[in-house]
Amino acid sequence: MKNVLDMSESEFNNYIQSESLQICVIGIGRIGLPTALSFANSGLSTIGLDINSELVDMINQGEFPLKDEPGYPTIFEKVLKEKKFSATTKIQDAVPQSNVIVLSLPTPMDKQNIPNYDALRSVGRQLHEFLSLGSIVIVESTIEPGFIENELKSIIEGNDLKLTAGKTFGIGVCPETANPGQILNDFERLPRLVGAIDQRTHNIIKKIYKHVFTVDLISM
Repeated sequence: MKNVLDMSESEFNNYIQSESLQICVIGIGRIGLPTALSFANSGLSTIGLDINSELVDMINQGEFPLKDEPGYPTIFEKVLKEKKFSATTKIQDAVPQSNVIVLSLPTPMDKQNIPNYDALRSVGRQLHEFLSLGSIVIVESTIEPGFIENELKSIIEGNDLKLTAGKTFGIGVCPETANPGQILNDFERLPRLVGAIDQRTHNIIKKIYKHVFTVDLISM
């Protein structure tokens, strides 16, 4: 797996234009699956990762689970036929072979309106084990300011000095904004914010999303 953090700007441009970039979307539910299909439809090989084995089996058998999302059934058929998209439950297979890890995980609010980040924390611990050096982690989940810098970054880094954010892996955000039943329309219309813990990672994320989406990207 190539280290995209160490690439020059021209090298990375060539890498993404040649559709060599490998994408893993973790969490392929209501928003994550359309996100994964958008990446695959742009020509980038994409694997969707989810703990729901029934969902994964359905997808790999060619059954699209979101019938109420206009446009995506056609995209689903196209990317499966082109072998640009597949799904798995095995993080140990998907993450090490991916340059970019997109997190589209639930962060539900409790009765006190406090978000639950357990899914992100759990995946963060697994990323520490399986992330390839030079990979980029992009959080699309809805999170509060400071969560990445104060918690998620440290979880992925771990305590063994194997990974260091901004040096051996990149981490940033590009929150999704979409309404159920209107996801394709919203993905093609609504601007998105982009942020990262360092400028190099920020630049890479913007290039990736410009390749996949046509909307304006606003730097945070």
